[in-house]
Amino acid sequence: MKVYRCEDTIDSIFTGIYDAWASGCGHSNVRLEVIGTEGELYNLELFAEYIMVAADGEKAGKVARSIKRKISEEAFLMVTHAAISFFPDKADAIYRFLILAFQKGQSVISQLGNQEVMKLFEINRYVKNEVHYFTGFLRFEEADTNLLVAKYEPKSNITEALMPHFAERFPDENMIILDLLRNCAAIHEAGNGWYMSYLSKEQMTYLMNRSTDEAAYQSMWKIFFKSISIEARENKKLQRNMLRLHYRKHMTEFQ
Repeated sequence: MKVYRCEDTIDSIFTGIYDAWASGCGHSNVRLEVIGTEGELYNLELFAEYIMVAADGEKAGKVARSIKRKISEEAFLMVTHAAISFFPDKADAIYRFLILAFQKGQSVISQLGNQEVMKLFEINRYVKNEVHYFTGFLRFEEADTNLLVAKYEPKSNITEALMPHFAERFPDENMIILDLLRNCAAIHEAGNGWYMSYLSKEQMTYLMNRSTDEAAYQSMWKIFFKSISIEARENKKLQRNMLRLHYRKHMTEFQ
């Protein structure tokens, strides 16, 4: 068994898929795993050969183009969503899906009775739902630098998928979406486009300082949120089902 160990990036996962496929060992004799994921160290096999994957843009590009050309654009979106998810077995799940997808073509998307297809479908649905939830649950606050800043800690690496929603709705605002778990940010400049960047601890700390006016607005929002609630109708269990604790950590009304 050859185990290809990838970094937690799309390029590295796609490179691992390319190398595993080109190895000629047979699909049943190779496995992909992402470095640093939960349970990774407990899956070590005694006689397995572990191969570190070095991300290669050319190889990753070939995999991406093959998926779009030989399967479909929809399949490519499913695969990329899976690649940014937090699921520890995502790299191998993508690989198993592609083995079948390259045989079946674009019709593979509808074959949910197949275990490999259903697995990728579930991962893709989770990531899309997480993006959707944060479009409503993300809270922006004004920083000292006359900048709107939103802090959050998503399970999946969705910041790049999330920013287009806010960039389209607030094109004239300078804003940053900070992923505190990964020290990365989507940065939008008023009247221009947006880009992704990794930030230092000093930069992250600097952006955490809210303006004086923002503190007052947050206080008023909390008072309003509390005043409209009807104590006799409170249902904590239902509230947790509709708004999981995971999403509340950086929501103003729950702080």
